[in-house]
Amino acid sequence: MIHNAGDAFHSIACSVQSFTEQIEDISATSEQISASAQEVAASVTEIASGAGISANNSQVIVEAVDEQAVTMQQVNAVAEELSNNAQHLQSLVQQFKI
Repeated sequence: MIHNAGDAFHSIACSVQSFTEQIEDISATSEQISASAQEVAASVTEIASGAGISANNSQVIVEAVDEQAVTMQQVNAVAEELSNNAQHLQSLVQQFKI
């Protein structure tokens, strides 16, 4: 009976040791997963930052294009006014020709 009890305790001790090793493996795996998750979070943050910068740059480009469009309309209006003035001057010059 003592021999059986010794075998039982040895079996329990082996099981406890195996269980402890499994817990240590799970803990190590959990730490690896946590480290990977932190890397992914850092990457997502970096991507979000890049997206924000791109959005800001896009807004600057849109504003510049809008400003350029307004400037082109102004240039077009001035060119049309100059053309009208040139025609008017030609008609005035015609009056002085012999």
